[in-house]
Amino acid sequence: MREVLITVAAFFLFAAVHSTCAADRVKQWNAGLFGKTFVQKYFRFLYMVLSLGTTLGCFAWIRSLPDVDLFRLPTALAYFFRLIQLGALAFILSCFEVINFREFSGFTQVLRPETDEAQRRDLEGIRHRPIERKGPYRYMRHPMYAGALLIFVFSPDYSRNWLAVRVLAILYLFYGMWIEERRLVERYGEEYRSYQRDVPPLIPRIGPKTSS
Repeated sequence: MREVLITVAAFFLFAAVHSTCAADRVKQWNAGLFGKTFVQKYFRFLYMVLSLGTTLGCFAWIRSLPDVDLFRLPTALAYFFRLIQLGALAFILSCFEVINFREFSGFTQVLRPETDEAQRRDLEGIRHRPIERKGPYRYMRHPMYAGALLIFVFSPDYSRNWLAVRVLAILYLFYGMWIEERRLVERYGEEYRSYQRDVPPLIPRIGPKTSS
């Protein structure tokens, strides 16, 4: 039981760091401290490095704890679950056919020369653009979250600690999706509300409506 409590504490530490650094008020505080230009150029990249580092650190810490197997899936079913996970990962990667991965990860911002165009970017240096309705975004509003949920739901590892991680991760993904919905409504207003009416959040609809 002690290991489960440590696992929960490690996950909540990761979630607190991740959510706090993603908050708009933190970006604004950094802009006031270091200047808007610095934040537009470096914040996204540093945030991605921090997210990756805390994720790997959290998982390494949990993996080092004593654990107890709950049960094992039959080999054929375990392979089937792994295939679903690989398909979900491929689906997540397909989102980058629509989203600029270099900008998403912050590399573009770091390498981009400073120009007047910065006025048309947000505090993470991401270009202001219309709501995407291409690729997976035609069928669901949050395809990356959908892929991540599939990866966690179909994990074939049924041990005590990792079952706790799976449940917490699924809850955290729903929380993150709720926060992102609020942020996008605030940013895009009626344009995003129209997208919400046309396209479901996670479960795809065949032949979605399109708003003009």
